[in-house]
Amino acid sequence: MKERLSFREYWRNSWNKFSLIYLFVSLIVYTSLIFIIRYVANKSYVDSITIVAILMISINLVILFIRLGFGKGLSKTFGDAIKHHKINKSVKKELSNNKDNKSYDEIYVETKRKYELEESMKNKKKLYQPKMTNLVFLTYIALGVIMIISLIPSFIK
Repeated sequence: MKERLSFREYWRNSWNKFSLIYLFVSLIVYTSLIFIIRYVANKSYVDSITIVAILMISINLVILFIRLGFGKGLSKTFGDAIKHHKINKSVKKELSNNKDNKSYDEIYVETKRKYELEESMKNKKKLYQPKMTNLVFLTYIALGVIMIISLIPSFIK
């Protein structure tokens, strides 16, 4: 079970290098999309803002679903396949460079042990770093909803 963070801790964990880069880059992309849709597709500002708001909401919802664990089985399967491929590649490389007569299985076990040791070290480093929260993604979802709600009077005309 996850521990509940106080507001101050949640706010502090929400802003790191990745979240700030995502915030500003996506803000620039969304703003430029409004103008691109407005002038290239010859749409009105209301239409272009609506399209961008729906796009903003949907992209950030997908990111939240992924961060909450949906599709975790797929990512684990792909990760295991990539790990197995890397191990096999290094084993084949070592077999071709090997002067003594070690079998494939012995080299595979040694390489897998090294890889798992490196992976456990990475996981230990991750454990002590502060976890990023979902505040940026929730902010963009809220911004998209506010944009659509503020455009309701123009839809009624």
